Amino acid sequence: MLIFPCWGIFNTIKNENLNEVQFKYLMNWLKQIKETTELNIRGLEAIKATADARSKVFALKLRDIFDNLKSRVDQETQTVTKLQESLIKNKTATP
Repeated sequence: MLIFPCWGIFNTIKNENLNEVQFKYLMNWLKQIKETTELNIRGLEAIKATADARSKVFALKLRDIFDNLKSRVDQETQTVTKLQESLIKNKTATP
């Protein structure tokens, strides 16, 4: 797997000619963002147990930001999945 999977998106799309490869890169990129976000959230949980009150407030704010990002990634994943299904459907319908 590439270190930066999004590069594959830019290197494979030519004149809006989409295929499964671009969707694979995009889905892997979104998956990697989600996994990193979940790791950050788990790290913030550890801070809450050991930090002073002010740090806990900042950790809660960061947690909200990461929760929002995770939600947005889930929404984008659903959108990309629908686009991918549409592409497959159109390719099978076109002779």
